[in-house]
Formats: sequence, C-alpha cells, structure tokens
Amino acid sequence: PINVTWADFVDRDGLVFPKPHQLYATIPYAFVLLIIRFFGERYVAIPLAKALGIKNVRRVKPQPNPVLESYFRECSKHPSQSEIQGLAKKCNCTVRLVEKWFRRRRNLEIPTVLRKFQEAFWRFSFYLASSIAGFIFLYDKPWFYD
Repeated sequence: PINVTWADFVDRDGLVFPKPHQLYATIPYAFVLLIIRFFGERYVAIPLAKALGIKNVRRVKPQPNPVLESYFRECSKHPSQSEIQGLAKKCNCTVRLVEKWFRRRRNLEIPTVLRKFQEAFWRFSFYLASSIAGFIFLYDKPWFYD
C-alpha cells in the first residue's frame, strides 16, 4: 500500500509482527489434514455409511469404444439424435446401443451416494473440530464475550 514499507514491519516497542518464514509451519499441517481425511473417509465414513444402510453401488461400465469415447470427451456428453445416428453408422451398431453407451458413460462421472457421504462426513468432521477448537482456544479471552 501507499506510504507503507517493509521497515514498518520491523519488531519494535513490544510490537511483534509475523514473519514470512513462519508460513512454512502450515505445510506439515496441510499434509497431516490430508492424511486424516484419507483415513477418516476410509476407516470411519465407509463403515458408518454401511451401518446407516448406504450401499456402494457399482456402476455398469460401457463397452470400450474409442470412437464414442473421443466424441464424448471432445465434442459433447449429450449428443443430438442426428449425431447419435451418425455415430451409430460409424461404429456399426444400433442407435439404441449408442444411446445406452452415452448414458452409462455419463453415469460414470456422477459421484455415488457413498462418495457424497464421504465428502459430507469430512466436511462435518472438519467444521465441527474447527468450531470446538476455536471455542476452546477463545473461551478464556476477554474479546470472546464482547
């Protein structure tokens, strides 16, 4: 900002300013959070989901077809009827099979209910732990009640 220099951030008169090198401490914490998330989703969320009756549904994978796969990735995930007919002629299969292939391929990209549960479990756990920790650390501070 204007009229502010690095000299303004030098420790003096009992004022202590944060230093950029102190940010290095956050990197190990980030890795610890990733590890906690991995093990929490795998060993806590999945058994909890099974106990609640959430099943891991296996999606039917479409038959490997490089022509349809390249069209799906490069052109459109929802081809029009005329495009489906053209792709059916290219692949020597019926229009119904091409429609089924695209439907199955689109469904592979949608996260399962179990995956959504895992993400929701992580968010709930993270925010609950953050709120509790914030309350514990700030409970005895005078500005907590103001």
